[in-house]
Amino acid sequence: MVRRNPFKIYRIILAGLLITVFSGAVQSAEKEKSTKDPAAVMTEAELQSQVMSYADRFASVISTALGVYDEQAPRAENRRIVLSTVTYSISAVYTIAAESDPDVALLDMVSMVTLGAYLSSRNSGIKGCPAGADP
Repeated sequence: MVRRNPFKIYRIILAGLLITVFSGAVQSAEKEKSTKDPAAVMTEAELQSQVMSYADRFASVISTALGVYDEQAPRAENRRIVLSTVTYSISAVYTIAAESDPDVALLDMVSMVTLGAYLSSRNSGIKGCPAGADP
């Protein structure tokens, strides 16, 4: 008898183990879903409050960072660019937080912060920044 694929039995065992593990995970997830505490659900007013408090924290962090940036004595043109970005960001975060639907506001807020972080990591500096100044 010639064995063509000696690892076939290991593949079958591995597939059986994976099916067992995944079916156990699905069953435990279904059990958790059925026993979920109804008090853990957030109301619309609580979500609105959380979104507004996040907007306040965001504005506080941005204002603190602006103070640190000003201590580095940036050039006037760079300071203008940073001030316009900060003004736009803070006005956008409060406009988003004041939306009537907090679900949409939360998604907009996550999108704005994620895209802002991506763009600032992509554009790590402004042309003509003095050495050590990191906007």
